Amino acid sequence: LPSRHLAERHSLATLEAAASVGARFVVLHLGSAGPRHLDDPLESLALAGQLGSRSFVRQKISAIQTWEKAFHESWPRVEEILLRLGDRAKSLGLQLGLECREDPREIPPDDSWDMLLARLPAPTFGYWHDFGHAAAKHALGLIDHEQHLRRLAPRLIGAHLHDYSPEEGDHLPPGQGSIPFARLLPLLPPHTHVSLELSPDVSADDVRASLLWWNQNQPARS
Repeated sequence: LPSRHLAERHSLATLEAAASVGARFVVLHLGSAGPRHLDDPLESLALAGQLGSRSFVRQKISAIQTWEKAFHESWPRVEEILLRLGDRAKSLGLQLGLECREDPREIPPDDSWDMLLARLPAPTFGYWHDFGHAAAKHALGLIDHEQHLRRLAPRLIGAHLHDYSPEEGDHLPPGQGSIPFARLLPLLPPHTHVSLELSPDVSADDVRASLLWWNQNQPARS
């Protein structure tokens, strides 16, 4: 079977499993399109302090154009599957969170979120923000993290909370990386479902400290 058919089958099974345990949300990864590793030279240049160099900008524009072309070619097939999953999710009382991913070739390109969400009905479908993934893209100049979150907040239903640094990557305990949570957390709508998503390497003490950090820093809920 083509991989997209397997993805649909496994996603439907996930919906059934989620409903059986009383879950309210299922977070979906929408797959990828376009060649791999186009962002590798961008990461190398960014770490070398060349974020605004001509070489960086030229390679970034070329990569974005390639990713967007691949997305638009694959989107009709992805949309068909998502609408079928949405019908089943609605019948099971589930919401589907479409997650922003760290790899720029994963669907959708960040400039296409508005188009994608406009074609997928609320409240069954919503945006799921991943703080670490968005921070990694911000570090490469692919998005402005604050503007991205502000723009998509009206469709936001949930978020994965973890920190990020260019040197150590993501899934760090909050407060141990470079994400400006004081500016970003107030942008979350009051009923956003937030879950910690920490690396398996994080110690039990750091997990407890992360929960304490969240209790002290979470935005006021109306």
